Amino acid sequence: MVTIEQAEKLILKNAPGQRTEKCGISESAGRVLAEDIAAREDSPRFTNSAMDGYAVRWTDIATAFQGIPIELPVAGESRAGKPYAAEVNAGQAIRISTGAMMPAGCDTVVPVEDIEFTEERIKILNIRKKFQHVRHAGEEFKSGAGLLKKGRILSAADIALLAMQGITEITVFARPQVVLISTGSELKPYDNAELAAGEIRNSNSPMLRAAVEAAGGTVSLILHVDDDPAATRNAIDAAGETADLIITSGGVSVGPHDHVKTIANEAGFEEIFWKVRQKPGKPMYAAKKENCLLVGLPGNPVSAYMCFTHYLKPLIQKITGKNGQRTTRTALCANDIKNEMGRTHLMRVNLKSEENKTYFLPLTQQGSHMPTTVAHADGYVIVLPRQLLRKDEEVPVYLF
Repeated sequence: MVTIEQAEKLILKNAPGQRTEKCGISESAGRVLAEDIAAREDSPRFTNSAMDGYAVRWTDIATAFQGIPIELPVAGESRAGKPYAAEVNAGQAIRISTGAMMPAGCDTVVPVEDIEFTEERIKILNIRKKFQHVRHAGEEFKSGAGLLKKGRILSAADIALLAMQGITEITVFARPQVVLISTGSELKPYDNAELAAGEIRNSNSPMLRAAVEAAGGTVSLILHVDDDPAATRNAIDAAGETADLIITSGGVSVGPHDHVKTIANEAGFEEIFWKVRQKPGKPMYAAKKENCLLVGLPGNPVSAYMCFTHYLKPLIQKITGKNGQRTTRTALCANDIKNEMGRTHLMRVNLKSEENKTYFLPLTQQGSHMPTTVAHADGYVIVLPRQLLRKDEEVPVYLF
């Protein structure tokens, strides 16, 4: 039997290796870059106007800076996507839209609010400085400049930046391929309306699928087997053909119908550990074969969920390029809490705010057979064997 700390280290030490893959940017939100991205083009690509107004030559209108109005004829227009093609001659103005390319020869934009209009002419009433309201090509960054670093979790804003550069495909860390195997002759599909005596619905498969996908993994196969050694061997063999990570639920305790541990060993998986000094989730099992990690979770849904959350969620996140750090929040113990057991307790708690302080309170019911102890909890605290947490003591709460 290992401690929680030992189990954490052994799971990460035996993590399946990282892989990379190409990904279209439209599917890349939340993925982690496996390469540095450099700019392909200047930004802006061309010098353009920041305002609706008129593009002019500073040498023609500089006196307006001193409060002397200047009249100029309007020679044409530069619209967004349709630039003025000719070069602007001395003493001419070009009507221009926001984002439109600056005409050759012009260096300043006068906004419409600083202009009076006559037929085919404008009177410039005020000008502040040369180059006003002009966005110069490359002023944000030049071609070749670094844009995004390896290890970045891509956001919608990052995707916009890539799209503006014409980058359609990037290299990201691959999602691990996960196979789920639930065991137990008593389990029936969760959408079964009617159950016979002694039967229960399989809640582990949909729960673990959701948890794996939320952590960043891909569930490639979901299997269920009765408490049968041959069927268990067939499932583990099939899973091992494609999986980076096999997650089983049930069949890892010491009962006569618990076959996962024995069959995995027969299938060539080398045991890493079996049993963790914790509650819930003591009979967790881990083994490895080449680059495939098999983790046997207890069949109890609460125990399975707690073991997945504490050990496998960080593992999957690490494989996908994220830091794998658990999300925690410091809170104050609302009352004295004593762990009377000889095992570490993953105690489910709720948070409450009071007078600008955050407290945690253990759920009244902590039974590992009670799914509300995770569904209705905000997270959990780790209470060591025989440990006493004093009222108002600061403790990290691991958030679900």
